[in-house]
Formats: sequence, structure tokens, C-alpha cells
Amino acid sequence: MSKLIYNIGVIFLYITIKISASLNSAKAKNWIYGRQNWKNSINRINKTKSSIWIHAASHGEGLMAIPLIKKLSLEYPKKNIIISFFSPSGFINFNYQHENLIKLYLPIDYKKNAEFILKTIQPEILIFVKYDFWFNLITTAQELKIPTLCFSTKVEMNKWYLKSFWKWQNKSLKQLSSILTVDKKSHLNLKEKGFLNSGICGDTRYDQINLNPNKNLSLEILKPCIIIGSSWEKEEKAVKNIIEELNEFQIIIAPHDISSKRILELTSLFGNKCKLYSEISNSIPNVLIIDNIGILADLYELSNIAIIGGGFSGKLHNIIEPAAKGNHILFGPNIDKFPEAKEMVNKGLANIFNNSQELLFLIKNHKDFSSENSKKHILNKQGATNIVFEKCKELMSYSNISASSRI
Repeated sequence: MSKLIYNIGVIFLYITIKISASLNSAKAKNWIYGRQNWKNSINRINKTKSSIWIHAASHGEGLMAIPLIKKLSLEYPKKNIIISFFSPSGFINFNYQHENLIKLYLPIDYKKNAEFILKTIQPEILIFVKYDFWFNLITTAQELKIPTLCFSTKVEMNKWYLKSFWKWQNKSLKQLSSILTVDKKSHLNLKEKGFLNSGICGDTRYDQINLNPNKNLSLEILKPCIIIGSSWEKEEKAVKNIIEELNEFQIIIAPHDISSKRILELTSLFGNKCKLYSEISNSIPNVLIIDNIGILADLYELSNIAIIGGGFSGKLHNIIEPAAKGNHILFGPNIDKFPEAKEMVNKGLANIFNNSQELLFLIKNHKDFSSENSKKHILNKQGATNIVFEKCKELMSYSNISASSRI
């Protein structure tokens, strides 16, 4: 029954996306357009080379995969490294390049699609980043004796696929070759549910940090700098409410959504105090609004305080990158699903604010913050990629079945 309901749900998902595209949803239209002729994209892959397949839900998960991609490319220079995405934002914004790297859209998770893509690619291993489990893909890989691995996953006890009703999904995950979790709690949760295939790797995002400044980013910062990274409306309005109290700071706002509508909303909110990044040379105004993608990590080199978006919605964005650059991290209160945020708060490396006045207090008392402690914390958390990489090598060595015998 759980398998039938899942497959009906996948059909309903596809219909919903089609309807959204017909109603001019840009994201849905990109989703549909990107998957046109997807079989041709698969067929164009060089079959004389063996392949390693990594699947990521979106851009953030794609970034988590980069340290692993680098190690796999060095270890296996003659293999294809395939990375697939479900989300258009992931596919479009993932710009890491390597001569052996192939970027694909994951087709909708019908059984026939899973069979086609796996039998055509014949990967030596199928790797999931963090989550985004597609169960026809997983079970088909298992039927074809292809090793399956998930890494840096966080598992709460209330996850739907752990509930007793979803027997097919539960069984599929228990038969993954390995699940490497982001923390000990997730590992123990899986053990309590009868999983014998779990271990702990940590978070590969700590290994993705680039501590080398981008010399091509030239902005003239004359005062202490606050950046609102991947901002949502809540964080933007909190800053706007206290903007007159922040004259000693330069403020950079990098919204998580840079659509023309959102940029217009921001320029209206901050008025003549702001300019767009695309409008300036190197001297920045009191409030600079970033209207392009790809430079946020480098901007953290310039800032002292980073207010990170998503903390009010429970969708906190990446706090590891700004912490590695020595920023004092501030965010909203809904962080239950983010162990890295809780840990930084407990260690005094980050603070929670509930409103503008609390935010102002934290900013004004920033002088007590140690940027070196923040940097050391990030460096001490590195190493997850090595654990994942060694597990990949182990599983690939166990899989001594020839590609042709899997079909």
C-alpha cells in the first residue's frame, strides 16, 4: 500500500508542476524545460568510462558535494562524475566545473525512468547528498546490485519514512549500503528504528570553506560592516527598523531571492540609502543590495557581523561560511533543525534575536566577540569528506560485479 501511495504521489507531483508551469511559475517552467529530451542527455554520456553518480536536491546540497567531487576526481581521473539535481535552482546555479563532471536534471521518479537511467549510466555507486530520497530510484539501484550511500543526513524520529505505515520506504532505506549521518543523535535515531547500516560522518559543508580571499572582489569598506546573508523579509525589516542607529556600520544585503520583484521591494524598503551592486564600481553606499548570485561567500570576507536569513521561518541558511571568515553570527529563533546553529549558540559564537531591539543590542555589543574562536571552531569541525570518501571507496571495491551483469 505504501508503495502504491508513493507512486500516486509522484504522479500528483508531476501534474502539480505541469499546472504551475501553465500558470507561469518560473520555477515550474524551468523544471519542465530542463527535463525536455532528458533521455538524450543520458545517452550522450561517454559509456566507455565508468561512472560515479551523486544526487543533490538543490544548490545547497550541490555545494556540499563539491569536496567529495574533488577527492573522487583525483582518485578516479578516468571515471565520469555525474551530479543530478531535482530543483532547477540547483541545476542552474551549480557552477563548479571539472573535465569529468557531468550535470543532469533528475527525471521524475517513475519506475521506468529509474530503470532507463540506471541501466544506461550503469554507475559504480549511487550517492545521495543529505536527503531527497526517490524510492523507485533507490529500489531499482538495489535490484541492480549498485551500492547506495547517503551522507550528512539529519534524521529526526518524526520523519515520515520512519513511521510504521511506510513499510516499503523504510525497507528501502534499511537496505541502503550505508547512511552516514551529520550527528550522533541522527545515528542513534536510526539505530532505535532498527537500522544496521548507519554511521556518522559529520557535515561536509565545513570542508567546502574557501579561506582564500577573492582578489577579484574589490569593494571599498570604510566602516565596520554588517551583511544580511540570504535574507528574508523578517531580517530585512528588523534591520530597517533600527537603520538610524547603525550609522557607524556599512550594510550589505544579499537576499536569498534576487528576482526583480524582490529587488524592487528591497530598494523601496531602504529608499535613497541604498544602491544595487550592479550600479556601483568599488565605493559602496550606506546600504548595498546584492542583485546577483555567486559572491556571497566572498562578501563574508569583508563583514564583521553576519545576520543570516531563514531563522524566523525554520529554514536557516548557511552559517558555516560566515563563521569561517570570523563573522559574529546572528539569526532568528527557529533553529531546532539546525544542530550547527545550536552548537554555535552554546559556544558563544552565534546569537539569537527575536526582534529589532534585541538585534540592536547584539550589534552594539559586538566588540566582545572573538572572531578567532569562530574560525578555530570551523577548522576543528572539518574532516567529514574524508569519511564519506573512504566509505565510497570501500563500497565500490565490494561491488566487483561487472556492469553488464547488472542489466
